[in-house]
Amino acid sequence: MKNLGKFADLAVTEQESLLAEARCIPLFANLEEQGLACLQQAELIEADAGDRVLEQGEKNHSFWVLLEGGLTAEYIEPDGTRRALATHHGCETFGEVPLLAGSISSSVECTMIEPSRLLRLKDDSFWLLMTVCPSVRKGILANMAARQRGLQSMVLQREKL
Repeated sequence: MKNLGKFADLAVTEQESLLAEARCIPLFANLEEQGLACLQQAELIEADAGDRVLEQGEKNHSFWVLLEGGLTAEYIEPDGTRRALATHHGCETFGEVPLLAGSISSSVECTMIEPSRLLRLKDDSFWLLMTVCPSVRKGILANMAARQRGLQSMVLQREKL
């Protein structure tokens, strides 16, 4: 995984290109230019297939914007059993659940399945985004609720078995 630097440190043309790419994501599609400034603290990351952007037990949570590429997310049970949660492809976001839930460590691993470009917002930058951009906040909360319902459904199904 290669960190290409902070969004704010990129040349103006690179920033404009990234902003245009971010608009493919429903959360950012209708933001005005000043609203897209919410992404100024994001870091641009390039990852290869097989790279992990989220490890089990990780304590430093981030919110991720998958601009292009793909990944798989797996939930790791206390007994070590792995359960597929989702496969994400470009123009999606992930990582909000542990931030919003106040999780101490992650029980999910995210592994890239193809070369990818992502934006990463660390904890403080994520909370700034949630504060400054109400439409993004609403979308992130809706995504979290849907993911929590999916995880609860998976846990209930496993208990029934």
